[in-house]
Amino acid sequence: RAFECTSVVRLCEALVRIEVEDLPASADRDFSISWLRGAVADLLEQLLAKREPETPVELGDRLMAIINVLLDDHQPDEEHERQYGGTNMDPVTLRLNCVRGKAIDALLQLCLWRTRTKQEALGACHHLHPDSVEAFERRLDPNVERSPAIHSFFGHRLSHLWWLSPDWVKEHLDAIFPSDSSRVEQWSAAIGGYVLY
Repeated sequence: RAFECTSVVRLCEALVRIEVEDLPASADRDFSISWLRGAVADLLEQLLAKREPETPVELGDRLMAIINVLLDDHQPDEEHERQYGGTNMDPVTLRLNCVRGKAIDALLQLCLWRTRTKQEALGACHHLHPDSVEAFERRLDPNVERSPAIHSFFGHRLSHLWWLSPDWVKEHLDAIFPSDSSRVEQWSAAIGGYVLY
């Protein structure tokens, strides 16, 4: 079973290295890459959520590297959110259907998996690995992540984050529910994710 998990991770590593230029000119390149990367994120989330067979602990860093590539994907960009968000999809639903949104959910599963495998021993953020903390904080940084859909994750999954590290949540509560009037969409997405889901 460990061999199967290693093979899946190797496949995911190869798939996320595919660039738009690698696809045939006749293909809808942006759609194909987004679909492919979304499928990789879905696969990782499923792999990490499984308890039997447990994913081998030594794959943690490789899984994080794949998730980091997916977290830097362009989807959703502002055009994508305008086209598919608003009255079409609420921020949480949009997040669950785009690459970065699926990737941040895969990151949460990685954190839960690391906790289950007792790989962590970290002090204040005792259930959050430093690379996970860094990735979550990048998604909270308005200079890095402008998408309300991605920000909805923090409200939608607040109870999971609290379970992983209450101290981290307390420290970042103002970023999760920003009071700055320029970030009203992020506040609305986070509070909607928390209250409605």
